[in-house]
Amino acid sequence: DGSIKARLASRPELARQLADVGLLNERGNEILYGSIVFPIEDAEGRIVNLYARNTRPDTEIPHLYLPGPRRGVFNYPGLKGSNGSAIVTEGILDTLSLLELGFPNTTCTWGTRGFTADLLAALQRTAVKTVFVTYDDDPAGSTGAEQLAHRLAPHGITTRRILLPTKDPKEFLIAGH
Repeated sequence: DGSIKARLASRPELARQLADVGLLNERGNEILYGSIVFPIEDAEGRIVNLYARNTRPDTEIPHLYLPGPRRGVFNYPGLKGSNGSAIVTEGILDTLSLLELGFPNTTCTWGTRGFTADLLAALQRTAVKTVFVTYDDDPAGSTGAEQLAHRLAPHGITTRRILLPTKDPKEFLIAGH
């Protein structure tokens, strides 16, 4: 909420640590101000990244990330119990929507071009053989799904495209489906 700078005035060591991981800018202000923040874990359950969805209506930047490479896998535990298949969405809010609808084996990429080595390793480690790609029903989603299929095929992972009657899983849930 923007109050962290004042709270850290008496704790310079903590302020330095938060700046080192990228949570504070050079002036000591929160970079994730006004956002809902989601932890991203590695295979051992350690938080290795953060994603933030800006909630301010006047913002031009809806998605916020820590500086550096995109690491970790959102909902890694859901992949562990996947029984050989997983659903992959474009982003965390779409994944949360499918989790709410009862699909525990759901995770996401960092957008349509954000498939990472960490996610590939997680799919392989959890013996996923089929990925149901639930990217947005738009040109970027279609292109991204095709690119993902080409990236996964050499690893013995097949893909199937899921198209919803709405643009994405979040809108599907909001529409009452």
